[in-house]
This record gives sequence, C-alpha cells and structure tokens, in this order.
Amino acid sequence: MRTSTILLTALAAITPAFCIPAAPPSANTSLITCVQHPASPREQQKIFERYAELLYVKRTPDPAFVYIASDEIQHNPYQLDGAAASFAAVNPIVTNCSYGVEVLQQAFQAPFGWVHWRLDGPFPTPTSVVDIYRFEGACIVEHWDTMQQVPTDAINPHPLF
Repeated sequence: MRTSTILLTALAAITPAFCIPAAPPSANTSLITCVQHPASPREQQKIFERYAELLYVKRTPDPAFVYIASDEIQHNPYQLDGAAASFAAVNPIVTNCSYGVEVLQQAFQAPFGWVHWRLDGPFPTPTSVVDIYRFEGACIVEHWDTMQQVPTDAINPHPLF
C-alpha cells in the first residue's frame, strides 16, 4: 500500500473522534431532504445506519438529512413538524464542538430504528437521549425522542449509561 493511502486511511479512521465545527448556513442554502422511493427492510436498515453515522458520529447533519422526509412528523412537544424544524433543533447540538455526543446503542427492526446516545455539555449533568425513527420506503417519516439528565440525588445504584 502506498504511504499516501495509509495516511489517508489513518486520518479517515480518527476523523470522527474530532469535532469539526460546521460552517454557518448561508441565506442561499436550502435543506436537501429525502426523495421517497420503495426500500426493502434491509435497505432501510442500511439507510438508518448511514443516517446515524452521519448525524451522531460524524456530526454532519446536512448530509444526514437527505434521509429525512420534508414533512416528517415530529413528536417532540417543543418542535414543529417537518425536516426544517428538526434540522434547526439538531444542528446546533451536534455541530457544537464543546458538546460531547456518544452513541451508546442503536438497533433497527423495520420500519423502526432507535439510537440511545449520551449528550454532555448543554445541561449541568450528562443527558441520556433516545431517538426513535419510523421509515416509509427509503425515508424517515416520523420521530420520537426522550431525554433524561443524570440526577444528582439518584437513589438507584444502576448507572444511566
């Protein structure tokens, strides 16, 4: 293997460990969302895994949102429906390099996928987050989430993570 190939492979392996701040969106930028087409459960799983890698590991919401339907149904009571509203909520969290984002577990059982992750930074204590997604064809069309901060006065000895 050539030295340059080895170097690029090594850099690609460690890049997700570093947070690279996203450029602020320009006024001319429009969010590219999912184009609906049929997908088998196996294809949905591959799409979900790619989405989770882009959003939670690489922390790049722009390319991740190509898998979100523009009219996504949102069950978070503090967000409106639609990919644009979801992007506005998620982008400042996952692209903020001072916040820690760590995927703990994820799974897919068509047509649902979920990601359990840890968020450090915006709250006084670490926060456990579970995002649940529902697919129709190749697109994520529905989202639920639940968040719980690590309490300072917990009586249960089991850790949250």
